[in-house]
Amino acid sequence: MALEKDFERATPDFGQDFVAGLQGSRTVQIKAAAQLATSISRTSDDHINVYFANFAGLRGRSNPIQIPQAGVEISVVSKSDGKGFFLPFLESTQTLQGTRNGGSMTFLLPAINKGAVFWYEP
Repeated sequence: MALEKDFERATPDFGQDFVAGLQGSRTVQIKAAAQLATSISRTSDDHINVYFANFAGLRGRSNPIQIPQAGVEISVVSKSDGKGFFLPFLESTQTLQGTRNGGSMTFLLPAINKGAVFWYEP
């Protein structure tokens, strides 16, 4: 598989057929580098959570340190101007100001070094 041979140079195009077959909603949209893995969940009280793992720069047996990923944006469809929160790996929670864009709120995240969690409270 192409991802196993050269993860850093892999692009989402390698798995495009698989990704195209997935059904999802447009409630959360993420703009980030391909080396930033994400997982999205929604809690019973309607909070949206996005988990990040940064794989940029990692190379087996030669480089165990990630390249920080900056410029990550999250857009959440919401009628209210809720609050965004960001929790970097082994650091403190930060409150983020979002920008209203029509029917959604957009948040620009601080750089992600190893991993992080973002959550939105409507």
